[in-house]
Amino acid sequence: MAPGGSSSASRSPSRRFRVDLDVAAAAREMRRRGARSVVLAGGSFGAMASIAAGGSVRPSVDGVVPISPGVTFRGLDAEAAARRLNVPTLYVVAQEDAGFPDAARTLYDATATQDKRLLVVSGFGHGSDVIALSAEARAAVDRFIDDHSRRTLRMRALAAGADDEAALRVRR
Repeated sequence: MAPGGSSSASRSPSRRFRVDLDVAAAAREMRRRGARSVVLAGGSFGAMASIAAGGSVRPSVDGVVPISPGVTFRGLDAEAAARRLNVPTLYVVAQEDAGFPDAARTLYDATATQDKRLLVVSGFGHGSDVIALSAEARAAVDRFIDDHSRRTLRMRALAAGADDEAALRVRR
């Protein structure tokens, strides 16, 4: 990981569980390697890390997909981070995941962007299990990533002078 980016290698107790730093470093590395579109997604603690990183990574990511996020855990305050989150965000949670639908609603309400959605799917599951068990959740996440990645690439192509759909397809 980039210097200052890895929480697991840190000797500082305050940074030890700051996995959001790992997520931010990974996003920066993807950009360095040429990725033109980056959407952060994670489940449970990874969802919280994606929220925190999504509000701080520059250049901005194209979206964030927190699945079964908590509000606070191991010093990571996702609610405070959500107040700085100004990118498209799709919250996904299972209705029967004890306490997590309320947490997702709290974070949804705190999220700064107006381009946000909360999807509560029926049934059980936590984190990646929600995606594995719910076709509705899987389809919504796929659609969100596809829509927001393409939107960003289209806007960049238009800004670079592309004037028709054929030119946009070539630049994707």
